[in-house]
Amino acid sequence: MAVLLIADVNDGALATDAVAKTLSAVKGLGEVHVLIAGTAAGAAAEAATLDGVAKVLHANDAGLDHGMAEAIAGVVVGLAGGYSHICGAATA
Repeated sequence: MAVLLIADVNDGALATDAVAKTLSAVKGLGEVHVLIAGTAAGAAAEAATLDGVAKVLHANDAGLDHGMAEAIAGVVVGLAGGYSHICGAATA
């Protein structure tokens, strides 16, 4: 099964360093899919260029722009069944 990496997005930009480090840590677990939550199309495009990313999922909804767990939880729960692991960077 694949791994779902919930990407850090700050003010519409991918937190590239944090996402790349997390990607490096988990890509040995299987194919990695990155979830971009919010209206950050640029972040989704950038995530697609990272080495080891097999697929980018973009939940394009302004209600997800602030990265709050309560808002994103429904998206993650809806996707969870298709993944062996769900991860994210260890950031605040």
